[in-house]
Amino acid sequence: MNYRRFQHFKVSGVSVPTAEYKVVDSLVPAFPPHKRPEQLIKFVEKSRADFDRTVEYDCDEEDYLWIKNINKERKKNKASIISPEQLEQVMDRLEKESHFEVKGSPSSIMPGSSMDGDDVCCVCGDGDVNNVNQIIYCDMCNIAVHQDCYGVPYIPEGQWLCRRCKLSPSAQVECCLCPNTSGAFKQTSDGRWAHVICAIWLNEVHFGNLVFLEPIEGVDASLERRCKLKCLVCRKKMGACLQCSTRSCLKAFHVTCAQQSGMTMKIESSLDPNNAEMMDVQVGAEVIPAYPQLCSHSLTVPSLS
Repeated sequence: MNYRRFQHFKVSGVSVPTAEYKVVDSLVPAFPPHKRPEQLIKFVEKSRADFDRTVEYDCDEEDYLWIKNINKERKKNKASIISPEQLEQVMDRLEKESHFEVKGSPSSIMPGSSMDGDDVCCVCGDGDVNNVNQIIYCDMCNIAVHQDCYGVPYIPEGQWLCRRCKLSPSAQVECCLCPNTSGAFKQTSDGRWAHVICAIWLNEVHFGNLVFLEPIEGVDASLERRCKLKCLVCRKKMGACLQCSTRSCLKAFHVTCAQQSGMTMKIESSLDPNNAEMMDVQVGAEVIPAYPQLCSHSLTVPSLS
């Protein structure tokens, strides 16, 4: 740039404004400090009434256009007008009911659930009951579980929902220990989901509370230890697989894959509680060491080829 062209802009001097300020002893805010409400830092579980009032469906442009057209016909027939709020509530209920209707169909239900008609627990696969350990059913997804197997000390009055239906009624949850999406779920300590039966049979996994059987803890340790195992049933190398109890056998299975394939998982008592091959399974108030029998070494299993 040729600065000689701008010589006529030269001035004899430049005056800079003087800043005016004063030093104060303390800073007093114009507004009181913000106080964080307790609702943002404390989890409050929703009641049954709150879940009934929760509507997760939102109308879009097509819905509003449909409402406009249908209301024209209803006005001609002197019928009441449909509001967007009414449509959202109806669609919300229909979507949730149809979702769990599909999840509860015979093609997607796990063996041992109440849909099989045998009234057996989907956790232990047993149908025996007594006065303090009844089989209860979720009023939304209809899974059947023993009180002791799911951590329900007292039979609730009225409606009872499993943890999955209560906390995630519309969104499908996935087990972090296996690829199967049906069955009895509980949340882990970090907010993930896992099958109760997976937590029972994997050595590294345990329950934080042995009465309510939640939250499920030790998931990361199990995933890290069993990350190289591949399931013989689903052929997937994910989650945490359970190995056959026979030392010379290297076959591995997801817990739910073994259950769905009709393999027998025995619970047997042991006189040596310190045996490294055993794991402690909480059954009611009694701790019984147990190990899995999944291969044909001790029983006949269906062909997996």
